[in-house]
Amino acid sequence: MLVFVFLFTCIVSIQVTNRTFDEKNASARTNFNNLKEVGEDYLKTINNEDNVETSVSSTKLLKDLNDKEYTLFECEPTGYMILCNDSNSLVEYSLYSLSPYLNHSNNLYYFGPAEFYTLDGDNFVHLLSNQIIPRNSYKTIDSIKNYSNKMYNSLLNESKNTVETKGINHNTGKSGWTYVNNHRFFTTKTTEASFSFYSIDKGACGYIAASILLGYYDQYVKRCVPDNYMQFNNSGYKEYKYNSVIGSGEFTQHLLTFRNNLNNYSSTSTTIRTCLTNYFNHYNYTDMGIYDMITPFFSSLTMKNLINKSTPVILFGLIADPATSGNNSPNGDDGHAVVVYGYKKKSGGGYEFMVHYGWEDYSQVAINNNTCAATFGSMLRLKTVN
Repeated sequence: MLVFVFLFTCIVSIQVTNRTFDEKNASARTNFNNLKEVGEDYLKTINNEDNVETSVSSTKLLKDLNDKEYTLFECEPTGYMILCNDSNSLVEYSLYSLSPYLNHSNNLYYFGPAEFYTLDGDNFVHLLSNQIIPRNSYKTIDSIKNYSNKMYNSLLNESKNTVETKGINHNTGKSGWTYVNNHRFFTTKTTEASFSFYSIDKGACGYIAASILLGYYDQYVKRCVPDNYMQFNNSGYKEYKYNSVIGSGEFTQHLLTFRNNLNNYSSTSTTIRTCLTNYFNHYNYTDMGIYDMITPFFSSLTMKNLINKSTPVILFGLIADPATSGNNSPNGDDGHAVVVYGYKKKSGGGYEFMVHYGWEDYSQVAINNNTCAATFGSMLRLKTVN
């Protein structure tokens, strides 16, 4: 009898355990199917806006350092979208750029806009800039966890405060986007030479963003770039020249010489403001000025209002070194700087911003405003004095 009871108990236990596994698998399949449906809804709306035809070619799982999950939708012929799994929020997307995670399938990490990493041994390696973050760099890792968590919570709050939980939650049609005047200046900057990309081990993203901004102002607002650095492309927009000896980034290299500390490559609003002040003084561009702000003294509304005045801005990320714009990392690793030149109001509240990432073929990327508050620390704009 005891043997029978024991066997019966084991059988029941196995059946219950199997049912539990089945339920978990079914739940996982349901969650994935829901995410896939939400992603396809997003893509359908974006396709309608831009009058293009892209489709999902693959999906990949991304994680942050707090084990929060995001789903990457890779599209064809080009494009990608990143969704937060727990909020169904669209974090960032582009129909015109290849997936940063293309040809990678394992150990994929996402720390926020422009922060695309894979784990290679004991190092997190950025997939576009090749920046390395060692796993034992505890201060940096803790900073990433902190800011990733802030972004995640902001996305959850967005989901809770939005009545409509499916679809892209913003206006239909291209008229939903508001851009600075002549915004095609930014979208056409797709090659490294055109926006003076320059790569150094310690990073130069803030100076690249400044080069892009100066080029725009030089063509449409005030002359502020010497003629020998620029030319007109076939579309009538100014772009930086390619120097066959130096290669790409001749002007950005020139701009870097105006740093106060030539050993400091830090890209924050303060270091870029100082550099541009020296640059303007050198060339006697007395009618050009710079204004920068740090969090919490600017917001999405600040950027929206500036774009309404046809004023593009540089947004500085502080994920790797979460400091104010006045405190610089000794290694210059202050996150990434992007140029913001458009916005769209979402029906559930908040905005999406159109940015140039400062990398080749990443000139039209839309990011969720809830990521800005969590992962960006300062902004800078140019202004005319007279």
